[in-house]
Amino acid sequence: MTEDEVLKIFGENVRKQREKMNITIKELSQKTKIREQYLIKIENGSAVNLPLSYVFILSEGLKTKPHILCFGI
Repeated sequence: MTEDEVLKIFGENVRKQREKMNITIKELSQKTKIREQYLIKIENGSAVNLPLSYVFILSEGLKTKPHILCFGI
């Protein structure tokens, strides 16, 4: 699996979880302190140099476990 494929799957999982919680990117940004523009890139699978810590920050902000955001990777 390529890095691009990993980022795409991760981004789709983040988006699905965010939509499941019925919150906007702006609201997720406020919860996680991750810039909206970067969250958009994460969800699109185009984030560059995604820190591992963001997996945990996003899982906390989305009230889920890190492995849920990494499902399929």
